[in-house]
Amino acid sequence: MHLALLLVVSLQIEPNPPIHGEGATLTIETRGETAPLRVDIGQAAMLQRVPDGATMQRNASGLELHWPVAPQRATCELVLRAEYDANWLNVTARAGTSEATLGVKPVWRPVERPARFGLLILLVLAGLALSLLLWPTIRLLRRHNTAVATIAAIFGTGFSVVFVLVWWNDYASTRDYRKSTCLVTDRMLVDRGLDRKRRLYSPMFAVQLDGHPRIAGDSDSIGYRFVEDQAPAELAKFDVGKVYPCWYSVRDRHEVLLEPRQRGIITTALVTVGVLLLMALPGWVWKLRS
Repeated sequence: MHLALLLVVSLQIEPNPPIHGEGATLTIETRGETAPLRVDIGQAAMLQRVPDGATMQRNASGLELHWPVAPQRATCELVLRAEYDANWLNVTARAGTSEATLGVKPVWRPVERPARFGLLILLVLAGLALSLLLWPTIRLLRRHNTAVATIAAIFGTGFSVVFVLVWWNDYASTRDYRKSTCLVTDRMLVDRGLDRKRRLYSPMFAVQLDGHPRIAGDSDSIGYRFVEDQAPAELAKFDVGKVYPCWYSVRDRHEVLLEPRQRGIITTALVTVGVLLLMALPGWVWKLRS
């Protein structure tokens, strides 16, 4: 009696350990009789391309690759998710009764971000400008109620400092992004759990940016969440195999977006300036009349 037998000899990944947000090559070696081969990669990685002779599908457990006839050697070009909750890459290869597993913990490549001394200078200048702007109003309030004047000064200063921080962060982040083009090679919905009995998902895309594998989000951050009925539509906005405009951070080329950052801070700036002018107006009217 002839017993057909196929063995999964080894699973190897290079580099080892792989790096979050970067590419890695998974190698599967088999020997013996021909039989179907199935490789489960889970949700910790995405594909740069589908290996020759294989088909790919995604399900609740993540990424699966199928070969109708197992090759003696197959390579899978992956890109690791750039998220802290995707700590381990667990791969299982099955062929008949044979099974091999690989578990490896990716590492983070440190990113040097230069100190933004301009923020400190901007805060000092903003504080001086606000003091000059609001001082007549504070003097007017002190003549009638010292407590009210103190509260107004604290509120105005705190409100303005928060605005400057938010505005500067948004401006610096927007300024740091450059436009390019990206080839979408894979896409998936990451389950973010329940929030008020609604299940939330984040669209995530594997892309090629100037020949380098990267993970991209479709909006301001990869962790942006959509409710269950909205998430598939967001994922369908970008098709696998097509090239789209994308934006990458010059400070960290691992930060890639398929849609430009929104400048919603402009509206906040206009509202803030309007509030500060209204706060300053009574004081300046009183000063000019007196």
